[in-house]
Amino acid sequence: MTTAANPSRPGLSSERRREFAGLILLDRVITQERAFHAGLLDDRDDELLNPIFEHLLAQGLAEIGADDYYRATDKGHRAYDELLRRQQVYRAHFDLYAYVDLAQGAFADPEHDLLEDRRWSDLRVAVAERKGIDPYLLVFIALLAEGRFFQERDWKADLAADSGLFTELQQIVTTQLTVADLAYTAEDGTEVSGEAVLDDVIAQGEAIVSERREAAGASATPVPGWNGGEWPV
Repeated sequence: MTTAANPSRPGLSSERRREFAGLILLDRVITQERAFHAGLLDDRDDELLNPIFEHLLAQGLAEIGADDYYRATDKGHRAYDELLRRQQVYRAHFDLYAYVDLAQGAFADPEHDLLEDRRWSDLRVAVAERKGIDPYLLVFIALLAEGRFFQERDWKADLAADSGLFTELQQIVTTQLTVADLAYTAEDGTEVSGEAVLDDVIAQGEAIVSERREAAGASATPVPGWNGGEWPV
């Protein structure tokens, strides 16, 4: 369930776009060794990425190796490890909020429920905001984990032009339900705030995560640096 673009949510800033573009390229550099020559001659679209590589070099996240290919520095590898840790946190603590039945107070079971059913509401962005997390960071992590940024053949050109790759990201964030959207009037006339609804949803979600961890035993240890309430920013 989505809404029209909400003006209370700002658009994706140019600073965030530059940061996310750098992380996308860093992901490719690390996972695809010798993918980008410093001369950017392997692919005609590679040259379009030069400003992003300059940003990575300036940030100390990448360097040019002896073989003249871009590679991640130790700092770059640490940044990438942190990115993977955030993905692990997302999968463990946020993914289940993608399908919530607000009327029944229930969460979808992907193995048995029809996820296309209109009764489900995507509350991931609202949950992120309630926890004080940048929703753009959360959605970026989700899209990167799914490989969505690399599905189009022209992803390099899009990334360099700062165009299509972030269109979906901004659309998701600005159109998802807000905390205010969740407020309602109970049968007895009591006004229930969106914050109260969301706090109840979060409590139920965290209980489910705990149950899953206990059911999985030692194989489902808590994510390092995550206490259930703070996002590793």
